[in-house]
Amino acid sequence: MKKLVKGMTLGVVLTSWFCFATQQELAIQRGMEWLVANQNPDGYWGIETDMLSKRFHITCEVANTFHYLGTTNIAYSKAIQWIERETTTSSRAIARKIKILADYGSDTAELIGTLTSSQNEDGGFGVDRGYGSDVLDTTFALQALKSANYSNTTVIESALWYLTSNQNDDGGFGIAGKLSLADRSAKESKVYTTSLALLILNQYRRDYYLEESITKATNWLITQNPESLWEKAIAYSASAECGMQNAELLNYILANQWENGSWDNDPFTTALCLRAIKDSLIPPPIIDLKACYISYSPGTPSASDTILLNGSLFNSGSTTLTGIESQFYIATSTLGPILFIPRLEPQRYATVSLSLSSAAGTYTILAIFDPRNLIEEENEENNTATATLIVSETVVGPPDLMIKNISVSTFTPTAGELIIISATITNTGESKAENLLVQFFSDAIQLNDDLYVFS
Repeated sequence: MKKLVKGMTLGVVLTSWFCFATQQELAIQRGMEWLVANQNPDGYWGIETDMLSKRFHITCEVANTFHYLGTTNIAYSKAIQWIERETTTSSRAIARKIKILADYGSDTAELIGTLTSSQNEDGGFGVDRGYGSDVLDTTFALQALKSANYSNTTVIESALWYLTSNQNDDGGFGIAGKLSLADRSAKESKVYTTSLALLILNQYRRDYYLEESITKATNWLITQNPESLWEKAIAYSASAECGMQNAELLNYILANQWENGSWDNDPFTTALCLRAIKDSLIPPPIIDLKACYISYSPGTPSASDTILLNGSLFNSGSTTLTGIESQFYIATSTLGPILFIPRLEPQRYATVSLSLSSAAGTYTILAIFDPRNLIEEENEENNTATATLIVSETVVGPPDLMIKNISVSTFTPTAGELIIISATITNTGESKAENLLVQFFSDAIQLNDDLYVFS
């Protein structure tokens, strides 16, 4: 009877999850149908009387959603053709165009050259060439370079440095960087710019150490209550792609889909909501580091030895982590500097090492990985490895004396001439020799009075 009850309970859970997944998939299908039905015959989305820049922005967002959902329909192709035809001169528009065309598989080399040539000395990008850098346009540029698999690390690292150095103290990002001369309102943290920055930082975290910035941005974002539906959607996507799904936001998005399949009868909002729902169907990455052990050599060290400590770490999660901090300790006292593991793939090991010397004694050694808890993990309690290090007193060997050479002042002396006999003695042993008796002999006959070398 117990087995039957357990089986029935499990069946209820699985059925409930299946229905919820079906609800999400149905919402995506209805939303996609609405977008296709409301595309302008020329290939764009938006109102014909809108400014071209607005229609371009909306169409890029919808095309981005088609790509993200893996859609290859006629509407997507028409949108690509319209985007390709439109003359784009601003750096912002060029960046958006590169991302969409690169995702589609088109050649973007010339556009990339134009975009990268507009990068400012501080590493950021502005709305156009000659304009000051801002967070919004730097994220658009980084998105474009990521989609195009751009490989110039100098350009990318400079842009990432600009982005992270302009993160606000509260963890969010404003439209303008905090170091800019813009007015205060432009520098205040915003949901939209923080979400965009978080999305692009998450894409680059496999290659660069961005964990601290990502954690701060995620912590700020999940405390916000965005007013508009499109802000709720992009905030959900940004936090979900970093492993933190907000069920309240998702339920709100699903509950506010219109009967016609859209959200707010708006293509921009609909595109963002569809991506958010898609993100809810993707299992969040498993992030978990596991400290394995500490080893040291030599295996039986003495106080005179240089001891090499080795700490082993295993990435038991499903995502690559970069810039992992580690620190050795004796009890609660730190040993040496913070050590970094540049990159650790899932299901792989890494080792950090530290050389030290120590007085004789018994010590508890710890290796703590991610000691500042910068990486949000499923289990924060398995990041420490311990070992007992026993250092013995230094064992000193005896002296080892060796006559290096003997010399005489002359080999053809005359009768009564003084002959000086010299000998060089070396000590190749491990300890000092004291009060050495030195005697010279010739055919078993001692030639001198006893001599003593005191040290």
